[in-house]
Amino acid sequence: MRNGRWVWMMCSTPLPTGEKREPKSARGTPKNADQKAIMKEQAATAANAVCGEEEPDRVMQETVEADYRMQGNFEANIHDKLWVNLDTGYVPRLETNMKSAGFESFVVQEIQPAPDLVIPTPE
Repeated sequence: MRNGRWVWMMCSTPLPTGEKREPKSARGTPKNADQKAIMKEQAATAANAVCGEEEPDRVMQETVEADYRMQGNFEANIHDKLWVNLDTGYVPRLETNMKSAGFESFVVQEIQPAPDLVIPTPE
């Protein structure tokens, strides 16, 4: 957190007309209200929040990391760490460590800008 800012990300695919498509679950049903309730529950479990700065690839970036608990049908302890480019607000890297009963996973997402990418609208 810098100057009281928190980094919070949600994705909603814009349509070619500029409208936003309502997020859908795997079954095709709207999930906005359910997703917001789940995010609030998870946020209430947040602990060990740490903000810092790192300079990978000679570009100063703010780091934001915390632990939280995923609840519901699938329960897990999660540690997320994001790198945020302070000049652009772009998030070039995200690391997630998830521990649940029976397994543990560690995922690194290195995100590259694709300004000319056009995502097709499913029929």
